[in-house]
Amino acid sequence: MTAGTSWAHDTDHTRALRAAMVASLITAGELKDPAWRHAFAAVARHVLVPRYYRGNDYSQVSGAAAADREEWLASVYSDETLITQVTPQTVTSSGTMPSLLAEMLHELRVRDGDRVLQIGTGTGYTAALLCARLTSGQVTTMDIDQDLVRAAAERLAELGYQPTCVTGDGAEGHPAGGPYDHVIATCAVPSIPAGWLTQTRLGGRIVAPMATGLIALDVQDARHATGRFLSTAGYFMPLRRRAGTVAEPPAVRAGDHREPRPTRYGAMDTVYQSDLRILLAVAASDIRFGQHSQRIEDVIARDGKGSWAEVETREDGSHVVIEGGPRQLWTEIGALVERWRELGSPARERYGLTITPDGQRVWLDDPCGINSWDVRTPAS
Repeated sequence: MTAGTSWAHDTDHTRALRAAMVASLITAGELKDPAWRHAFAAVARHVLVPRYYRGNDYSQVSGAAAADREEWLASVYSDETLITQVTPQTVTSSGTMPSLLAEMLHELRVRDGDRVLQIGTGTGYTAALLCARLTSGQVTTMDIDQDLVRAAAERLAELGYQPTCVTGDGAEGHPAGGPYDHVIATCAVPSIPAGWLTQTRLGGRIVAPMATGLIALDVQDARHATGRFLSTAGYFMPLRRRAGTVAEPPAVRAGDHREPRPTRYGAMDTVYQSDLRILLAVAASDIRFGQHSQRIEDVIARDGKGSWAEVETREDGSHVVIEGGPRQLWTEIGALVERWRELGSPARERYGLTITPDGQRVWLDDPCGINSWDVRTPAS
């Protein structure tokens, strides 16, 4: 795309669409800060998202195609997550829904003059908003995918923004540009990378998707931080440690299995119970969920080591599970459901995270309370 690409120009129409999006976010209470309102109103998102892919069949919708243009613009300026990069195997990049991004940026608590490291460049939209709120010289954005970084840098430049764009492993951060006042990630991590703490100044903030939620951490020093999860769920694509990394292949039954048995808990009691998912993500972090049929009620759980459980919800609303492998995964998941209910079915904002040299712990209500769970920190 070049500056002469007419369909990518900012016009009265695109400005009107953007103004309507901003007005909707303000009405919803997502843009409380006038400075962020100005940033969202200033950034021509359609320049950064020249195409996206429909979620049902991954067919492309492109601004360059006249037949697609109105659908493309309507989606770009809607409050939707957009798939922006795919491979034959999986989705590798997406654009965060603006309302969720607004909440994360608000929780970052930036002030004029602050320097920010943004992990997960993607389309460059988050970096553009940070540049509009601060200045280009105060923003560093990085991604493992050099093609994404290159394309985003070119499109950002068309909008007049020139942040520091880095290709690299986001888990390691960018120490050469630090220290930063804040770190924001738009990709999910299983635990907070140590490098993010060491590169954030005392009193700075880290906002990142973790455990299907959004954690807002106050950094106390290079090895200590604490904070709470926001009330909003945060289902983001995982941080990629290698370019071209793809999701695990669909699970299939393997090995010996036990006979089907009735179970109290189905998909809606577990996988689709939003406030429960944060506990499942921490206390059963090695278990992955998916579907084993076209019905969302038919879920599969697996641990990657040979244990699996397929759950089916019947027409009468009852549930049946069949399990295989050394572990009884659905029994473990059921125990966590019961524990969550015993605790009063706590909402996401009742959980917090504390990081010390001894590790990372998610806790409920009180950092010093009895209800806490160790976070498993994966090897690099």
